[in-house]
Amino acid sequence: VALCFQVISDLVLAAVDDDEGGSKYVPDVMSAQHCACAVEYLLPAILQASDPPRKSVQSEKAASELSQMLNTYADLSGTAEVGKTAAKNAADKIKASAGTARPVLEISHDLWTQYRK
Repeated sequence: VALCFQVISDLVLAAVDDDEGGSKYVPDVMSAQHCACAVEYLLPAILQASDPPRKSVQSEKAASELSQMLNTYADLSGTAEVGKTAAKNAADKIKASAGTARPVLEISHDLWTQYRK
């Protein structure tokens, strides 16, 4: 899951950030599209709530950052309709899940964040 977030965010960074410190790699557009679709299909597992349910600031932060990144990807020119739809659906569902701890989302976000450093 974190790898999918990395591929999508690398494309976003390459498209919107011309400064140094941008993307480490420039994936092709189809890779990002496949990753957006994979994230959408994996949402039931990604958004599984913790047991017992609890609040989590980390899940809220992860949901906010990841939904923003997915929406940015969906708004890039040249993104295929299937990729836009998958990214927007995933972003909406991830954002709506904020407020309850989502361990897989937290771990994936943490790995994605470490990758970006």
